[in-house]
Amino acid sequence: MERFVLPIIEMVDGDRDGLVRGERLYPSSLIFKVESDDAFGREVFERVFQGRRVIEGDFEGVKQRILELLSRHFGSKGR
Repeated sequence: MERFVLPIIEMVDGDRDGLVRGERLYPSSLIFKVESDDAFGREVFERVFQGRRVIEGDFEGVKQRILELLSRHFGSKGR
């Protein structure tokens, strides 16, 4: 979020647990629209974060790992 000078990566599916309306994002933040943000979020938590709330690494590295997972996820569904 821009006011915290913190880039974010968010997965949304259009239900009510998404971003707060009008919130401005810090540059380099990404928002992905996926079929099920809750399910994909759990997958990111397990595979990228390895079940931990905090991991070592830079934002760009974590972003790349999530992009790769997203690519494999949609690739396996023929999209």
